[in-house]
Amino acid sequence: MKLIAEMIRSYSQILKAVAEIEQAGGQPFDEMLKKLFSPEKLAEMRNRVPPNLYAVFAVALFRLTAAAPKLQNPLTLTTEEKRNFQTRY
Repeated sequence: MKLIAEMIRSYSQILKAVAEIEQAGGQPFDEMLKKLFSPEKLAEMRNRVPPNLYAVFAVALFRLTAAAPKLQNPLTLTTEEKRNFQTRY
């Protein structure tokens, strides 16, 4: 029961963070992500940040892209996939 309560607490913290980002940005979170990850913005970022920092960002973006289909409904992942998700992505 304690683990379920912690999971709910964590999920509520994520939702609160998304709401705060939406409030600060003045638009839905998914719209901000679409703009942030547009080819134009990615090219602009590549030219503005140090190469090593952009490389870290690019790897994280590729991992997020690979994980996105599985994140649509994480409860459908197998127990093993759930356990390994953080280290894999």
